[in-house]
Amino acid sequence: MNDSEEKHKIVYIIGSLSSGGAERHLVELMKVLDQSLFVPVIYCMGEKGAFAEQVESMGIQVKAFHYMSRPAKGYADKGKEALALLRSLRKNLLADRPHIVHTYLFWSNAFGTIAAKLAGVRLVITSRRSLGLFKDGKPALQWIENMMNIFTDVVTTNSQEVLKDTLSREKFVEKKVTMIYNGVDIAKFVRVSKPSLLKRELHIPGDHIVVTNVANLAECKGHKEYLEAAAAVLRKTANITFLLAGRDRGMYAQLLELTERLGIGKHVRFLGSRSDVQEILNITDIQVLCSYEEGFSNAIIEGMACSLPLIVTDVGGNAEAVIDGHNGLVVPPRDVHALTDALLQLTGSDVERKSMGRKGRERVEKLFNLNVMESRYKEMYRRLLGHGRLPLERSGSDG
Repeated sequence: MNDSEEKHKIVYIIGSLSSGGAERHLVELMKVLDQSLFVPVIYCMGEKGAFAEQVESMGIQVKAFHYMSRPAKGYADKGKEALALLRSLRKNLLADRPHIVHTYLFWSNAFGTIAAKLAGVRLVITSRRSLGLFKDGKPALQWIENMMNIFTDVVTTNSQEVLKDTLSREKFVEKKVTMIYNGVDIAKFVRVSKPSLLKRELHIPGDHIVVTNVANLAECKGHKEYLEAAAAVLRKTANITFLLAGRDRGMYAQLLELTERLGIGKHVRFLGSRSDVQEILNITDIQVLCSYEEGFSNAIIEGMACSLPLIVTDVGGNAEAVIDGHNGLVVPPRDVHALTDALLQLTGSDVERKSMGRKGRERVEKLFNLNVMESRYKEMYRRLLGHGRLPLERSGSDG
């Protein structure tokens, strides 16, 4: 940076810094954002969340606005809370005077855009982190988003499929939307050969192949099909243990009951929310993500960085990361038979697993490196600050 070049403040607005793909992405961006050029501040509309301490340890300010911290009693109560949040956001933006407001997820996009314009912030970036399926049958939500787009300078997406979905659903975005893939810390997520005590702690026999699903226990993540496919595979080969790592989002009891009904309890481990995902991936032989919908999964590129072969469903950006037959296998969503066949193929060939894992690592290093992601965000911010518009290409190289 030239001595005369001004540091630019960016306020990021998100619901919280709790566990979730968008939240983890923002934390990773904070790790590598060039603070000689930018001064980041994070506004959490609700509580700060579990990742806030990590971000604050980087010297980055995190503010909590406690929106909906108590149950609302009705529409009038919700309206009062919303107005109070807007006033508080506007007041803080007037005090912080950012050059850019960058928002994440639907309600942060809405409240953040309104507050930014009320505070006179010149540049607003909103984001789309998943397909817009949640708006199906809810025209009011799409209307809100369309109105926000009028006042938005850039709309970021994290995969080509999300970009296409955004263009097909939304108005006033044609010249504003761009795509930047998520990135992974390839120094942290790397396959290590040292022996791990984790297998013993989880009571996994030493000769077992370990299959892992890293996703919160929510219906859209396809754990039902994962367990049904596990049962089908175990009827043919018994030396496999299936792991599920993720926070319960209302499905744990149902999935536990299904596990018992299928008679596979001895081969399944529910790990809950884990802070040692890298350690789990290092005892894993095959990683599976069988979501019904997805934007661009951090879990997939973390597994690729750890040289794992992936089995993923063909939704969202999954097939942009995993090339079928190259670094993994791509199957239709909700298709237990296809998932079973893919598992049997990879559990049956150590050579194929290692070859796909090596190719996945190479692909991550080229396309989904955290530093590549940071350079594209930096380029976007600097061009936007210089031009007030987005003269960027829409797609990254697919290699």
